[in-house]
Amino acid sequence: MYKSLTKTLGFLLIWFGAGWLALPFIAESMLKYVPEEGSVNYTASFALAGVSFLLSLLCFIHCITAKPVKIYYKQVYRCPKCDSEIFPGTEYCPYCGSFIKSS
Repeated sequence: MYKSLTKTLGFLLIWFGAGWLALPFIAESMLKYVPEEGSVNYTASFALAGVSFLLSLLCFIHCITAKPVKIYYKQVYRCPKCDSEIFPGTEYCPYCGSFIKSS
């Protein structure tokens, strides 16, 4: 479950980082049409883009190296006489003392 989630998160973080990289250039092109003086903050944009690319790289590394979680279901064995749960391979019921046939 987590592998598919981290793969999706990795792609979304790449998209997020690309947006942060493009933001100063888009803002600079929009400032050409405004008569006021303005400045573009490249540092914050590049820092956030770097962080998001690093996080996406970590998500992809986790997606590649993570092992799937195996879920084991407990087999329930019941005593035929008292209907209480017993461990597999038990010959005598610990609750009622009856002999259990091994099949």
